[in-house]
Order: sequence, then structure tokens, then C-alpha cells
Amino acid sequence: MLSGKKYFMNQSRSNLHRLAFQRRVKAVGFVGAALICLSLPILLLVIPNTALPGWVSFVLLVSAGIFAFQAKKSFREAKNVDQGIAGEDAIAEVLKILENRGWKIERNLQIRSIGDIDFLLTSPRAKTYILDAKSHRGLIFYQQKLQRRMGKKVHAFEKDFIAQMMKQVYAVKDFKKLTWITPLLVFSRARLNIPDRRIEGVYLAEVSEVIYLLECLDRAMFAETCPQKKLIRKSTCSE
Repeated sequence: MLSGKKYFMNQSRSNLHRLAFQRRVKAVGFVGAALICLSLPILLLVIPNTALPGWVSFVLLVSAGIFAFQAKKSFREAKNVDQGIAGEDAIAEVLKILENRGWKIERNLQIRSIGDIDFLLTSPRAKTYILDAKSHRGLIFYQQKLQRRMGKKVHAFEKDFIAQMMKQVYAVKDFKKLTWITPLLVFSRARLNIPDRRIEGVYLAEVSEVIYLLECLDRAMFAETCPQKKLIRKSTCSE
């Protein structure tokens, strides 16, 4: 049986790698289908008496365009999974600090009703936290909903991360038979412009802040006793 540290360091990420591989295979399949649709009318042109009707050639060309679009989408999805894995790895590296201080850490906890939980942490004080790793770039801010700024452009997130995290909280509470869990949304590559670092019960942190925030929450300290007042206000650490 693996020790806690070995388990954390070597926890399988095969599901995520498999997902990225499957999406790449899917993309290659779409590329192949697009090439067949493009090449078939051309090949038949050089064979006597085998030219396709015009409408069939049109359908094949349209199909090729659709397959090419799907291939691009699948390659992009595979890249997003790879970025997600890299983001989790960056956070996992930082969390080793807590593991060395007696925290128990589970990674990629599978719960059938909700899917994958990136990190489940239990502190020496027996408090439980879940971390959801995000690998998006840009400046994250909250204006009625979470958004990010990339240069001069503002992009809305496709998913409601806050609602998603609360679903994870209820799922883990039920799965682990716990009474209370504190959720954290951790960005491995983005910067945050959210002074209180809290939205509707979900805490947010940059990867460089996550150790400080977790230990602050675990001690239930007031902001006046924390050295970085700009990071954690009284409303964040007073519970």
C-alpha cells in the first residue's frame, strides 16, 4: 500500500491523459474523413465514366468542411485537457508544502455523480477543503459573474465555476459523509482582481497564494493577524 506522500505524488491521472488521447484520435479521424470527402471527387474525375453528379460533389465538399471544423475543435479540446493537467501539476507541486506539514491530500477523486475532484485536502485540525484547478490565462474579475480580461478583450467563461464548485461540495459531503467542506477555486496561470477572494461561499486564489489562504482559513484567523492584508480581508478569514 502506498504511503500518503507516495499516493499524492503518484496518483494516477490516466483518466485525463486518456481523455486527451481520445480527443486527438477523434480529431485525426475527422481529418481523415475530410480528406476522403475532398479527394473522392478528384479521384473519380480521372477515371473514365465515373464522374459524380454535381450535387454529390457539393455534399462531399460541405461534409469536408464540417469534418475539418470538428477536427479543429477536437484538437483544441485535447490541448485544453493538456493545459488542465499542467495546471493541476503546478498546484500539486505547491501543495507538497502542506503535505510536509501534516495535511492529507487526495488527487483526482472520482465521484460518480459529479465526476473528478481535483484535490481533496484534510488539515491536521480535521478541516476539509476541495480545490478545483483552473489553467486559464488573463486577469480574472467578478462583475455579476466571473470573467477574464485578455489584453483589451473581456471573455465570459462558458461554465459557471461557482455553481460547479458548490455541486462538488454537496457531492463530496455526501460521498465522504462530512458535515462541512470549504471550496477553493485555484488559478494556476491567471491573476485575480477580486479583493475579498470570496464569491458566494467559494474562495479564490492564485497558485502563489493558495498555501497562505488555506492556512489562514484553517486557523480561522482574522485578517488583522495575517501579514498580507491586501490578499485576505477580515470578511474572508473571520469564520
